[in-house]
Amino acid sequence: MKRQPKGRSYLESDIRSASPPRLLLMLYEGAIRFCRQGIEAQSRGDRDAKHTAFCRAQDILMELLGALDKSVAPELSGRLSALYVYLHKRLIEGNIKEQPGAAEEVIRHLEVLLGAWREACLALDDEPGRSRTGQEPVGVEVRG
Repeated sequence: MKRQPKGRSYLESDIRSASPPRLLLMLYEGAIRFCRQGIEAQSRGDRDAKHTAFCRAQDILMELLGALDKSVAPELSGRLSALYVYLHKRLIEGNIKEQPGAAEEVIRHLEVLLGAWREACLALDDEPGRSRTGQEPVGVEVRG
């Protein structure tokens, strides 16, 4: 039986027990982390690590795209959908053309979105009788 690296089972447990809003925040944090890892790998000349990191960030963007529930907030979902597709394309371009500026642009957009969703989650916690546990941010359905 193959042993998992220390900390991986903790992360998997954290993911399984996270509320939908927390999962959303974790996805944004992961995409940002992988973009940074890709930029760092590129600066070292490690093409394999760069490619792997950028592909993981791309996978997260596709997960975010797939999680949108356009029936809840069609305009917001449409705008997020277009942004996720654009960011995905920028990562592909940056990876192929070895342009770290593309990933830096993606990070800037994701950090803005992460901040907005963090505020939305805090607002959910501030509403009387509501907790973010089990609550989903508007226009997003996190499928598990």
